[in-house]
Amino acid sequence: MEWEAKLEAFVKRIKKFKKMNRDLLKVEKMKRSQR
Repeated sequence: MEWEAKLEAFVKRIKKFKKMNRDLLKVEKMKRSQR
């Protein structure tokens, strides 16, 4: 049971990280297209 909670927290962190990365990529593309 303990490791399941850890695994869930880990997965949530990864999803959050991936979403952050996607947002950063969008910002980069917007900056490039403005030039």
